[in-house]
Amino acid sequence: MAAIEALPLAGQGLAERLSPLVFELLEDPVAEIRNAAIKALKFDASAPVPPVFLRLLQSSEGTDLQARRLAVQALAYRGRADDTVPLLLPLLNESTLTREVTDALIDLPDRRALAPLMTQLDHEDDDCCANAALALAAIGDSEAIEPLIRTLNKREPYVRRRIVWGLSFFTSKRVMPVLTESLSDPAPSVARTAARALLETLTPAQIRALLCRLPLLRRLPAPARELLRRELGQELEEGDSSPGPNCQRLVRLGTIEYE
Repeated sequence: MAAIEALPLAGQGLAERLSPLVFELLEDPVAEIRNAAIKALKFDASAPVPPVFLRLLQSSEGTDLQARRLAVQALAYRGRADDTVPLLLPLLNESTLTREVTDALIDLPDRRALAPLMTQLDHEDDDCCANAALALAAIGDSEAIEPLIRTLNKREPYVRRRIVWGLSFFTSKRVMPVLTESLSDPAPSVARTAARALLETLTPAQIRALLCRLPLLRRLPAPARELLRRELGQELEEGDSSPGPNCQRLVRLGTIEYE
């Protein structure tokens, strides 16, 4: 066990050379050894997925749930190989794996996942819906904009925050009014995320113009307006310090900041 768990710490070359031995342990009857082997997997994205791994991933009968969840993560770590997303998409139909699969798809943008992910926006589980929103943002297809907007006001702040953040990655004119309106969201975490999204997508000049117009937005309560002024104003105190539209943005959104 200790040797298997230490394998990820080995050099990339050594880990790949030992992968055939690790694959043999994927069918070990001892759950702890099998799960440790899954975590230690290092296989090249250009190489075909070994049959033993496919059996582990696709077999819902007689396979430990934790092992299959780890297998989904291992497949995601493999990267954007042509067969990765097609292997994951059927697993969206399994309620015990939907959360892990939608999370994996955030890092595997692929238009083949567009329709299945839009369906997940109606999932009753908040994490599945939130993951789907971010995964759709990573894909960046404008077809997802309207489903995201329709979902926005139906969900809890945890999900709304991620939908707002996801929408900010689209360049459509349809998105900016939604981001601006989200500044008046009753949940401070959503309002702050909208402010942060605007900071990262607008130029400092555009942000100043927005601040000048805010008093005219009658639906924006005074506390929310002051909150926004603090969020945006602090970024502009020392000249053009806003990150602006040229900053490198990450689709993934932390679970602690702004919650």
